[in-house]
Amino acid sequence: MWAEESMFLKKRKKYIYHLVMIIGDFILTAVLLASVEKYLGLTGLEHSIWSVLLFVGIYLLTEKYQKVRKRLSKRKKRFIWFFCACLGVAEIAGIYLIKDGSILAYNILAIGMEVLMIVALAVLLFLIIAILTANGLPIIAGKQQNKHGNIFIDWFIIMLGWLPVLLAYYPGIFAYDASNQVSQVLTGLYSTHHPLMHTFLLGGLFKLGHALGSNNFGVLLYCLIQMSILAWTMVWALDYMRKKGLDRKLYLLIMAFYVFFPVNSMLSISTTKDILFAAFCLIVMIFLMKVSDEPQLWKNKGLIFIGGLGLIGMMLFRNNALYACILCCPLLCVFGKKEWKKYFGWIITCLVLTIGINYGLEMTM
Repeated sequence: MWAEESMFLKKRKKYIYHLVMIIGDFILTAVLLASVEKYLGLTGLEHSIWSVLLFVGIYLLTEKYQKVRKRLSKRKKRFIWFFCACLGVAEIAGIYLIKDGSILAYNILAIGMEVLMIVALAVLLFLIIAILTANGLPIIAGKQQNKHGNIFIDWFIIMLGWLPVLLAYYPGIFAYDASNQVSQVLTGLYSTHHPLMHTFLLGGLFKLGHALGSNNFGVLLYCLIQMSILAWTMVWALDYMRKKGLDRKLYLLIMAFYVFFPVNSMLSISTTKDILFAAFCLIVMIFLMKVSDEPQLWKNKGLIFIGGLGLIGMMLFRNNALYACILCCPLLCVFGKKEWKKYFGWIITCLVLTIGINYGLEMTM
């Protein structure tokens, strides 16, 4: 009798838990639909098949998470929650800033809805990342380094794949800020509104081409340099994944994405400062992943130099990157565990060098 009663209570508890999960999924779906409507300006999504598909997708995610959640430590869960919460706040606040001109809604009820959107987005991201983390990323075939691909050959293939786009837009895409920056170099009337390093690089190469009798040659030279750097950062990221056991099929898929996705090739020849900033940002990300995976790599002076070059490049090619770097200091110190002093020293060194370089550039104005 006691066994039957215990079985009944377990089934009842499981039923209630399942019901609560379905209600939670329904609420999450409704709030995410409101977020999509806010972002895209669409209406009526809750009355379409998309709402049903979204609900089914979220339900399957929550079901899957329940099966794998015990594989994650509390520390990993906290870290994923923190990461997803930051992304949720940044994305929803950004949507409100773009749509309404403010990061917060204008009344209490609307602010409450905004908070629900942040929570909903954070929960969705948490479920996805937690499941991927618990199961292991599907791109990983094994712990041994795979033999397919070569960093120099991959770089050459990407450059060759982007060449037709460069020829089509010869000598390059002279983006919105470029004319103003080149004008500063030609007139000698500089402004720090744009990063001085990028202004000197773009304007200096344009001036060189002008001296050689062809303005187009100067722009072309800049685009070739930028293409080379961007392609190298991509293959360095690919090399990192390959050393982690990247599957051959996915290696080919990523290479195809790098070469044929039109945004990559077009932006590689765009003269805006954001392209090199993005390349340096990728270098920093790969560097941090490497030293986090293998702390002994802090002894690798070549890797430290590349990572430092990336961080300095980020700050030199985007003025507000310096503040982002400062804000990262406490986070890297907290999550850096025993190596926090090395993270801190690395960042401070790069900050000092960046400030020194910028000061030196300002002295030449």
